[in-house]
Amino acid sequence: MSVRLMVLGLLVQAPNHGYEIQRLLEQSQTSRWAKVLPGSVYHALKQMDREGLVEVVGVEHGGRRPRSIYAVTERGRGAYLMELRDAWRRLPDSLPSALYVALSHWQDLPPGEVLEAIDGMLERLRGERDRWDQGERAKAAAMAMPAWLRALFRNGRDHYDADIRLLESLRDEVARRAGGAAPAV
Repeated sequence: MSVRLMVLGLLVQAPNHGYEIQRLLEQSQTSRWAKVLPGSVYHALKQMDREGLVEVVGVEHGGRRPRSIYAVTERGRGAYLMELRDAWRRLPDSLPSALYVALSHWQDLPPGEVLEAIDGMLERLRGERDRWDQGERAKAAAMAMPAWLRALFRNGRDHYDADIRLLESLRDEVARRAGGAAPAV
């Protein structure tokens, strides 16, 4: 997901400073599914300021250092709408391609190593799904969630569940082919 699109979208709603934008993304856990790295918000703001998409409209003096407050320019509003339209034209990235490539060559590793990797992935995926559910509960406690947002959370959970089911079945298959029973995880 484009950091620029996320930042511009938040600034279209209201002028803000980088720290608050980053905090909003982390608090809502948007940073996890949108792949927004902590420093990328500040980098995007500086780059978009140089491009004339945002501008500093004030400085807040409340913390350890002054914070520049950014607002979207008319040029930035146009760039935002163009990136938003482009995002609506892209297909969702639903296939775990790295896993599919690894699966294509699983026989080249010892089965025990593959089973250990699958177990690690299962543990991490279950943890991610739990954090996803926590994010949904936090959002529901903070606001009345519209139907589209509930659908977003349901879709994310469905993706986690599908990947978990896939890995569980692959684990059984790898263990079977290796000639041993897979211990329950």
